[in-house]
Amino acid sequence: MTSALQKADAASRTVVTESGRVYELDAGPADDPQTVGMLMARARLELRDDCEDVSTQIWSQMLQSTQ
Repeated sequence: MTSALQKADAASRTVVTESGRVYELDAGPADDPQTVGMLMARARLELRDDCEDVSTQIWSQMLQSTQ
């Protein structure tokens, strides 16, 4: 869980968040429904429903642009 994403770089598989943190993505998003459910529940608690899981979308775009 991070603050909103501001930038994604497919070539380096990195994302930059609104807070300025840089994350290197070395694996795809979690695909276990229980894990995803727990992460989203925590995000909703912290952000009062102002959240969205964009991990699959961003990962897919990164894979497409590096092929």
